[in-house]
Amino acid sequence: MKVYGKINLCLRVKNVEKGFHNIDSVMTKIDMYDNVDLNRRERGNLVNALYDGRNTALLALELIQRHKKIDFYSIDIQKGIPFKAGLGGSSADAGFVIRYFLNRGDISLKEALKISDLVGKDVAFFLDDYPKRVKGLQDDISTIEIASPLHFIFIKPHGGVSTTECYELFDKNPCHSDGDIDELKKFLRSQREKCLSDFSRTELFYIFNTCYNKNTNE
Repeated sequence: MKVYGKINLCLRVKNVEKGFHNIDSVMTKIDMYDNVDLNRRERGNLVNALYDGRNTALLALELIQRHKKIDFYSIDIQKGIPFKAGLGGSSADAGFVIRYFLNRGDISLKEALKISDLVGKDVAFFLDDYPKRVKGLQDDISTIEIASPLHFIFIKPHGGVSTTECYELFDKNPCHSDGDIDELKKFLRSQREKCLSDFSRTELFYIFNTCYNKNTNE
C-alpha cells in the first residue's frame, strides 16, 4: 500500500503548552510515499524496515493491541519518503496502521485519535487523505479546500534536519512572523493573484533555515 507523506505549506509557532508547541499550520499530502504492508503472524509482531530511531508503525500496532484483542502482524516498510525531511514519513506509516484497523472496525474513531496522539502529534493528520488546517497542539484539525493541484520541487540536504532539533533551536531563538493563514486558505481556494511563496516565510522557514545553517557549519 502506498502511504503518502505531507508538506506544511506554512507553519506558525505560537507558544509552548504542556511541553508541546502550539502551532497553526496548513498541511497537504504529497506524491512521495512509503510502501507499507501488514500481514498476520502466528507469534509476535515483526517490523521489516530501514528506519531512523523508534519505529512508529510498530508502536501504533502495539498500542492498538493494548486496547483490542487482535492478531500479531508483520509490518513491511519500503522507504520512499526521506528521513529528516519534514515530510512526515514515520508518522504516515503509523497513521496507515491505525487507519487500517479503523477501517476494519477494530477501533473507533475516538480510539484512533487517542492512539494517534500517543504515537505523535501529527499522526492524526494521516487518518484520511484531505488537506487540513492544524491548530493548537495539533488536536484542532479542520479540512480545507485546495482548488487545483500544487507542484513542488523537493531539495533535501545531506543528513537532513531533525524536527526535535528545529524546535529546540526555535525555543532558544524565537522569531515570529506576520504570516496570515486565513489569507493562505483563501488563496488555496482560488489560486489567483498571488503565489504560494508569498505565504511561506512563516516560522517554518526560519526554523529550518536556522537548523540547516547550523548543521552545515558544524
